Amino acid sequence: MKIYIVASVFLFVLCSLQYVTSLQCFACKEMKNNTECNQQPMETCIPNFPMCLTKINTVFGHKQISKRCANTSECEGFEYNVGMASKDINCCTTDMCNSYGGQSSIQGSRMLAAAAFLVICVLKSIL
Repeated sequence: MKIYIVASVFLFVLCSLQYVTSLQCFACKEMKNNTECNQQPMETCIPNFPMCLTKINTVFGHKQISKRCANTSECEGFEYNVGMASKDINCCTTDMCNSYGGQSSIQGSRMLAAAAFLVICVLKSIL
């Protein structure tokens, strides 16, 4: 029974640390490609902007990539695809998760789950 209490407390603390530290996001404005965008200085988010946003505007095959910290309402923004023009918006909530379209947030969640499982196994063998 002790192992479950210790593991639960540790998992709670581990999950809380994400919100104590400031979120770091890639940040750029209207870059032509993702690599160029990711070479720009990172942005540290403030509490009112708890997400990393990636917005990709495409007009006649020319992409413009913008990344930054965002609030929740911006992440629910209007997307469209009308043939020659489109706008895609992706948001995520872990450090540097907007390296490309916010897709790495799933990886971050899997890594956190794997770390928690490993800690529980170690604690179980100690206790």
